[in-house]
Amino acid sequence: KYGDKLLMIDNEYCGVCEQCVPKCPKDLIIKIGYTMKVRDGCDDCGLCIEACPLGAMYKNKPPAAIHPTIPFHKAY
Repeated sequence: KYGDKLLMIDNEYCGVCEQCVPKCPKDLIIKIGYTMKVRDGCDDCGLCIEACPLGAMYKNKPPAAIHPTIPFHKAY
């Protein structure tokens, strides 16, 4: 099951690099196919947001408002 917390991953921006995965102290970020998901139990610490090089992880604001660049996987 996936959480209803404020932390979101926009898979349009996510490059599935998995740099966020080791940053989660609760090991709640998982890869499913070509997307990343946050499982229930997230306390919104924000460590994964800091680790995301594409700005695909956010709280309350869509990534375009935080990191207005073209995702690298869409640029090719």
